[in-house]
Amino acid sequence: MDRRIRKTKTSIKRALVELMRKHTVDTITIKALAYEADIDRKTFYNHYASIHHAIRSVEDDIVNHLFTITKQYDYKKIRNDPYPLLSQLSSAIENDKLFHTFLLHPDTTNSLLEKLKQIFRQEFIKSYANEFLGDPTMFGFAVDFIVSGTFDVYREWIKDGKPVHLKSLSKTLSGVISRGLGYFNQWEEF
Repeated sequence: MDRRIRKTKTSIKRALVELMRKHTVDTITIKALAYEADIDRKTFYNHYASIHHAIRSVEDDIVNHLFTITKQYDYKKIRNDPYPLLSQLSSAIENDKLFHTFLLHPDTTNSLLEKLKQIFRQEFIKSYANEFLGDPTMFGFAVDFIVSGTFDVYREWIKDGKPVHLKSLSKTLSGVISRGLGYFNQWEEF
């Protein structure tokens, strides 16, 4: 992608996040966004069809960033110790203002979380499904529980003002996840 295009899109996304901190999505206008990004409206429309299109683009950037981190790990190896993965994801989440804004904003939280949960669910199932005994449907439900619970805990942690140290939270979640996945190695039937 051309450097100027990348710079313009980054400016639009930053402006969008700034406006989302103060307003609901439905009250953000193209005019206000263009002003905040220091571009004209035509430039906005050269890159996005609507505010919602720009929001989806930011969500996709967040998802791709987190997924790039997870691709560095072998899901089969993290079964016993997911802490290294959670630690790196946690650092990315903690330092990403876009993620914070989108995760906590009432207009975008569900969409972003569903995208993240779906990707992580698919990766877990792809990596583990053939190794576990018992009903694959039950395994899918367990993966949903682990993935949804993990992301919801991080959302609550951010929302509550980060009341515990991130390292402690990640270690606790690691223990819960590894024990939960270990359950499937013990039982053939449910």
